[in-house]
Amino acid sequence: MTEMTFSSRSVQAAGQPVSELMAEALAHPELISLAAGFVDQETLPVEITARAQQAAFANQDAARASLQYSNPQGLNELRDALLRQSCQWDDSGIPDQVSNENVVTTPGSNQLLYMLANILLDPGDIIICGSPTYFIFIGIVKNVGGETYGVAIDQHGMIPESLDDALSMLKKRGDLARVKAIYLVPYFDNPAGSTLTKERAGEIHEIANRYSEHNKIYVVTDEAYRLLDFNQTAQPSLWAGDRNLNHTIVVGTFSKSYSPGIRVGWGILPPELITPVNDVKGNIDFGSPNINQYIMYEVLRNGWLQEHVSKLCDHYQQKQNAMLDALDEHMSTIDHCSWWNPGGGMYVWLTLPEIIDSAFDKPLYQATKQAGAMYVPGHYCFPKQGEPVQHNTIRLSFGQQTPAKIAEGVKCLAMAVNSVLSIA
Repeated sequence: MTEMTFSSRSVQAAGQPVSELMAEALAHPELISLAAGFVDQETLPVEITARAQQAAFANQDAARASLQYSNPQGLNELRDALLRQSCQWDDSGIPDQVSNENVVTTPGSNQLLYMLANILLDPGDIIICGSPTYFIFIGIVKNVGGETYGVAIDQHGMIPESLDDALSMLKKRGDLARVKAIYLVPYFDNPAGSTLTKERAGEIHEIANRYSEHNKIYVVTDEAYRLLDFNQTAQPSLWAGDRNLNHTIVVGTFSKSYSPGIRVGWGILPPELITPVNDVKGNIDFGSPNINQYIMYEVLRNGWLQEHVSKLCDHYQQKQNAMLDALDEHMSTIDHCSWWNPGGGMYVWLTLPEIIDSAFDKPLYQATKQAGAMYVPGHYCFPKQGEPVQHNTIRLSFGQQTPAKIAEGVKCLAMAVNSVLSIA
């Protein structure tokens, strides 16, 4: 039989952490999964979506339009609504130089991240990320032949001094021209649950501009968790510091704040990126699912999103508190074990004693499975360059499980940690 030879890009796409995590969850349904970043099934907005679909089908012309191909850039009315909504979140008006022509809709945010990586990166080019960062994005950059470079973060987001040091070092070694963007998840980020401060956002803009010597260094702000703000204390967006979109790319999605099944995301783009994004999108899907866009337009137009988000935040805050209380009860006595209160989102980032490695094939993960739980090993979330990979870290998700199961899962993890430490 003739052996098939596939492209190097297909090889780079293989072995993604999400595949291993899904396989683990499916193979062991009896385990309490504190790994999956799924929303809680009980929170999905069935009644609101039924109302929105009924409104979208209010007359036959509208119903037929929703079932037809869409404008590749997205439904005009939805793009208007997304632009207005994004400005309202920052308590500002729409800038004079920005319109719905700067807005594109996508089926979730990952497609836009993939298109941006294809547009901005040639093989060997660099995107700077937090260390840790969203591990799916690391895989996207790798898949197009690019590289991610990690800079230090803490609970207040990316540390500007670390970013400055990284760019200075890359400049000294002659690689500054390869740096095409800085990628951040500024609100309750995945995986660390950190939120970028307004002061740091301003410094990051200044640094990006200062090092844009060979080409523009874009600031990509992935706002997937922005609305999951339990205390309504989140800072203005990175866009607020660059209102005319000189170098800021806004990436958004309703997957966490409304429904992952609705598959509606969006981007607000600098003008020079509009045509390239539309060109690449035209090669992928001729436009995002049209009926979904009509539904989300009705959700926004009628004010139903905020109605849902208010309930969602109350629901997830109870889960977060259950996880934090369980960590306090079961892990606060373990030396060199730390975490912080994210105040939103779906994740808690756990740092363990340095002697412990959290990888799938190491004793802690096996002991945690035996105790009855599972987690995401933190090393998946670190770029291979820049800040050292921290193998003693774990991402815990409180999105899917009940408060009681969350508490039980954390107890299982603590038992496993103590067991491993006892024989280390």
